[in-house]
Amino acid sequence: MKQLIYSSLAPMATSIFLIAGQAPQENPRSKYWPFEAQLGVSFMGYNSHKAENPINGSSTEFSPSGVQLAPSIRLSLDAICLPFGSIQVSAGYRFSNDVPLEYNGVDAKAEMSHKQQVFFGAMLRFDKIKNLDFGVGLDGRSDWMYATRKPTIGTATQDNAMRPWLRANARYLFDRGTNTTPFVGLEAAFAPTGVDVNAKNYYRDYYINTGRKPLGDLETPNHADLTPSPDSFTRGHFPVWEVAIIGGVRFGRTGDCTSKPAPAPVPVAKPEAKPAPVVIPPPVAEPVKVEDDSAKRAAEEAARLEAERRAAEEAARLEAERRAAEEAARRAAEKKVTEEIATVSLIDKIKQEGFKSLLVHFETSQYELTAENKKAIAKWVNDVWNNGQYSKAFDQRRLYIIANCDERNEPVNQKLSDDRATALANYLRTEFNINVSRQKGYAHNRPIARGTTATAFAKNRYAQLILDENDILNTGFKVIVHIEGPLVGVGK
Repeated sequence: MKQLIYSSLAPMATSIFLIAGQAPQENPRSKYWPFEAQLGVSFMGYNSHKAENPINGSSTEFSPSGVQLAPSIRLSLDAICLPFGSIQVSAGYRFSNDVPLEYNGVDAKAEMSHKQQVFFGAMLRFDKIKNLDFGVGLDGRSDWMYATRKPTIGTATQDNAMRPWLRANARYLFDRGTNTTPFVGLEAAFAPTGVDVNAKNYYRDYYINTGRKPLGDLETPNHADLTPSPDSFTRGHFPVWEVAIIGGVRFGRTGDCTSKPAPAPVPVAKPEAKPAPVVIPPPVAEPVKVEDDSAKRAAEEAARLEAERRAAEEAARLEAERRAAEEAARRAAEKKVTEEIATVSLIDKIKQEGFKSLLVHFETSQYELTAENKKAIAKWVNDVWNNGQYSKAFDQRRLYIIANCDERNEPVNQKLSDDRATALANYLRTEFNINVSRQKGYAHNRPIARGTTATAFAKNRYAQLILDENDILNTGFKVIVHIEGPLVGVGK
């Protein structure tokens, strides 16, 4: 399939370049861009999904490990010209990439890939600012997910789904006044609707596809059924967002599409030549009058030249101010694009290193923060949040607090864990003006240590500041403990 796409795109792109080179120049008053060819480097994020063993009820989360990269191509046609821009229709193709999966930090070895994405779309373009344009639109995208089955087990598992995607971009145009205009920019898209899978069918299909059993065996007469499930586990990992660095070429010229052609000039009839007047010899006193007229004409000529000089100076001043304003706008736009690219690079760096979280511990049956906990919180704020990176990369609304108790005193554990999460959230807000999006207590159901020793109980009495779970599960963030308060109440 990929070879077919490559072989089709090459002659298509060649034809567009030949047509643009041979076509006559567009009307300079037309704001219509007939052709556009765009290439992109696409960063794609994929959905996570729960798997559950229907026999023993155990479950876990399967997540893509990281953001995946692939090239893409899009061909566009401006179908309708508008006073502020145009309505553009397009079609394109994103090439394949692997989608490695993991559960609990373990490689799932699913051998899954995103074989292709074919898309068709329409976009509303705005290009009233010189050398800049912006667009918002809607795509219909068909994704093909594929997983190779073991030769001794069955055939390959694959799924295809067509979904709507919202798309927006911003681009800088290198307009040189010719019939071709290169451009670069950033583009983002996300799918507002997902593709869900039954968690039990997901595990069954993964079990059959790979032969691996992280949640235990399927000890039923049907576990060896090799017929692909309608809820194939590949359906649980369709892409959900995309960020792309794009570049390409436009063919045509720009102007005001609402302007009308200037009316043809009306020929003016030349006046008929009149006979020269009869010259009468001047009287004797005339030489003095001629001298006076010559001086008057000289003064009038000098005044006319001075007025022309002043008008030329004023026109030059206005032109210099116009060029300075355009240059300032261009530099501001370039700075904005640079800052946006820097923010994306900063978030990618934090994804690779892991989100540095804060972890504090509590006395038995208590939710008040100890003095040592407050020192640990202050150190996290100074070392992590206020170091010029996290406060720029993350909105405070993406911060999330979770809290837990040890497994004793079960009837009161839910309220106690809620109080511990609230105590940490209130302290961050009142002391450091950091407002988390939400906090949640998990009773004793989210332990970080196993066992019934005093140390295990002390470790499980905690509150932790992390990213929102949607960021952790859907965008590839991992969480590492960077600042941890001391254990308290170990002997209780």
